[in-house]
Amino acid sequence: MEANGRRLPRWYPGRLVRPTADTAHHSHVHAQHSPIEGFCAAAGIPITEKAAEIISGLKSVGARHVAFKPGSVDGIRQVVSIAAVNPDFAIIMQWNGGRAGGHHSFEDFHRPILATYSSIRRHDNIALVAGSGFGGSDGTWPYLTGDWSKQFGVKPMPFDGFLFGSRVMVVKKAHTSPYVKDLVVAAAGVDDSQWEGTYVKDTGDTITVRSELGEPTHKVNNRALRLWKEYDDTVFKLPREKRGAWLWEHRAEVIQRLNADYFEPWFPAKKDGRVVQDLGDMTYEEIVLHLVRLMFVTHEDRWLDLSLHDLAGDWPRRVEECFAGVNGSGLKASQLQSYSSFDKPSTFLTNVCTASLPSQAVDISLPPAKPIADSVKRSSHALMLNSTPYFVRSHPNRIKCQVQLRSCETL
Repeated sequence: MEANGRRLPRWYPGRLVRPTADTAHHSHVHAQHSPIEGFCAAAGIPITEKAAEIISGLKSVGARHVAFKPGSVDGIRQVVSIAAVNPDFAIIMQWNGGRAGGHHSFEDFHRPILATYSSIRRHDNIALVAGSGFGGSDGTWPYLTGDWSKQFGVKPMPFDGFLFGSRVMVVKKAHTSPYVKDLVVAAAGVDDSQWEGTYVKDTGDTITVRSELGEPTHKVNNRALRLWKEYDDTVFKLPREKRGAWLWEHRAEVIQRLNADYFEPWFPAKKDGRVVQDLGDMTYEEIVLHLVRLMFVTHEDRWLDLSLHDLAGDWPRRVEECFAGVNGSGLKASQLQSYSSFDKPSTFLTNVCTASLPSQAVDISLPPAKPIADSVKRSSHALMLNSTPYFVRSHPNRIKCQVQLRSCETL
């Protein structure tokens, strides 16, 4: 492909992976012939040595390009340095600025590019991609031709490509929830000069919060995001070592607010729906029933995502393993012979809860200083399952104890 006389790396929609850790998993996926051709290092620019390590790993599995998302002039210059050290590998520089986009910087969109454009263009392996509320042809074309820069008294400075986020989310073919599409379309937006207001208040139906990656991100304003913003300004401002104590002291309020306003509910609850504070207040049966209640859409007879039935099946499988030889019963066949048993969970649960799952509570009462009993290991296993990205997204800047407050100390 070519744009403005410059050859661009092949970049197919849906083939750019955005990791939060290292490239090992994605190298494995590519090696298994999955259609992944690139890697996006989100939320921060690695040092030159680390970037070289990432690029070497991508080369080894046949990947074609790597993308970085700088948020400042210094970040842009760091990407340029990475490109200079790796001239034989395609670098996609995604520039959002601060006025739009999900993750965004604290900078104006234009000034950093004006200051660094000449250094960017010294390297043929850099594709400069713009993302910041683009979508309409009238607003996008000047950035493709480069005419946008003439208003600043300089020669044309064309971009090579564009990122489309919200515009793609709301198209007819997108699988975005209809309610989310309506929220995005209804958001009023503001002029470029007003976007910084999102840091402190609702601005054009949008607010800025800190994402799970620790970076600012725009969100459509609703009660869930207002709660997120409130915790950004309170508990998440505390040093990490003080957050557990704050959450424990305010646990009743946190639980109530999560269940009332947030999209990720507090997990511990009894069979009749009563909310409790700890996994120790639940039975083994109640845990698996609650997993299914949260993740299986009964009236549509489907899982929210197919992978979730494996997650829900992991718990009864683990409990069966723990209790297989209780009371001298010896070896016995597992009720869960295949995860396909969870395709229709109601029948399976009727059988497994009667035959295999103890009705006793999960004992997590032992303090960390005591010997770790099997029951504590089992509760830790439940916390581990429920902290996976499929169920509750736990990370340093969010509430790690959404599943159970003690996870702040034990995970």
